Amino acid sequence: MRFPKLNRKQKIARNFLLIALALLLFEWLLHFPALTKEGVLRRAERDYLLENSALLFIGREEGLSHFREGTLYARNGDLLLAVNYDRTALGLQAGFSEIYDEPDGILCLSRDWWPLEVMAVGALEEADRAELEVTIHWDGSSGGREWDTQRTYTAEGQRKNEYSFTFHLAPYYAEADNSPEAEMERSFFDGGGPNFAQTPVLRLYDAEGTLLHEKSMDYIEWENFLHW
Repeated sequence: MRFPKLNRKQKIARNFLLIALALLLFEWLLHFPALTKEGVLRRAERDYLLENSALLFIGREEGLSHFREGTLYARNGDLLLAVNYDRTALGLQAGFSEIYDEPDGILCLSRDWWPLEVMAVGALEEADRAELEVTIHWDGSSGGREWDTQRTYTAEGQRKNEYSFTFHLAPYYAEADNSPEAEMERSFFDGGGPNFAQTPVLRLYDAEGTLLHEKSMDYIEWENFLHW
């Protein structure tokens, strides 16, 4: 069977049709990417039966070769959303997302195995200073010793934007300290050591140093897929 020969205009129309079909197929394979970050947020909202969430800020890890382009942080009443997205040739593709129910509108997240690096996000615009205090209770054995002790680590918040602070909790003992306690702490910070329980407290202050809000938590959420 021979197809009729097409003239120049018919060939151009055919090529445009093939391109449109290819783009439609590509869009379908990518689950129809959104054109804007707000569009990504609206799609994530539908997964949780929400609407009218407020986009607070966009977090990124500059200079890293991760697949994900960034994370959208949004608020909807007492709920906070974190939505990963990736930039494609046809738009923005939504990735992982999480929703958190926080009565005070403030969420603390860690992206390490325990809260060495923490971000507080949400209703923080009234605070001039933030402090994170984490008491660690160790219970178990390490280096041939049994441990049942605790230590409190405190970090000053670094303002990231209007809606977030970041914290970095550092070891108490110096690297040159060879005491059993220092060796246990180093083992713990490296991901080993005894079992532990954490008691985090976030405190917010105004410019005069007056305590505005104190948030006590059972633990800090650990989400290693998020970009800050």
